[in-house]
Amino acid sequence: MKKLVVLCLLLVFVGSVSAADITTGLVGWWKMDGQQDSGNSRLVKDYSGFDNHGTMGGSDVWLAGGEGIDFDGGSWGASGIVFANNGADLIADMGLTSAVTISYVATWDAYVAGANYPYEGKSATRGRILASEQPTGNHIRDHKGGDDMWCWEAFNDTHANFIFQKNGLGKTWGDFVTITTVVDFDTTEYKIYVDGIQYASSAADVVGGTFADLDSFTIGRTLWAEMDGSMKDFRIYDRALTAEDVAALVPEPATLALLGLGAIALVKRKRS
Repeated sequence: MKKLVVLCLLLVFVGSVSAADITTGLVGWWKMDGQQDSGNSRLVKDYSGFDNHGTMGGSDVWLAGGEGIDFDGGSWGASGIVFANNGADLIADMGLTSAVTISYVATWDAYVAGANYPYEGKSATRGRILASEQPTGNHIRDHKGGDDMWCWEAFNDTHANFIFQKNGLGKTWGDFVTITTVVDFDTTEYKIYVDGIQYASSAADVVGGTFADLDSFTIGRTLWAEMDGSMKDFRIYDRALTAEDVAALVPEPATLALLGLGAIALVKRKRS
């Protein structure tokens, strides 16, 4: 009986991984693993195949063992990842039309106003088209502001540390969580997931403007504020990932080890 249970669990895990697709449409992938090609200690490699490598700020540091970047969150310009031509080359390679998925693994040191932005895609004329502000605690739906513009931010609640309180995560400041935003303007859907579990959804706001208006992109900062926390494995897709895809982006739970090393190896091979 025990063997049957283990076999069933294995089939469930393998089946769910097989159904997921986390490679198609990948247009940006920064593992933040500290690997260098040019001897530049601040180079942040893009593994998507487009080679849009970034440069982290002078006050940022690599986490031990290539486990991500600790963003200083200090003065403007000293923290966060920037790209060549202010991100214009990256934006051109992304080729976004009507959908995008942005997923990253991050944590925050504490709640600090103005130091909580994991990324921003900006337009000179239409403001923040791609933006995410986490964790905050004063509004309950995606942000929209200015004239003739559209963008989105994280869903928030009245708690400044909402990402650690939702879905029974049992996590707190300093613990990494996987946050995924899926936006599809064709289906008018906007969803945000925390550790693979859908946290909230809404209609995707469109108030003029298109992805073509994007002219800059940064990670771990906006053009005026920085992120006070750490990040690893930041990905951008030019499509709306399914719920199964999103779940596959979350690092395997420790309980998966109960299925044996062979199962873990199979899962990892399926995802690569």
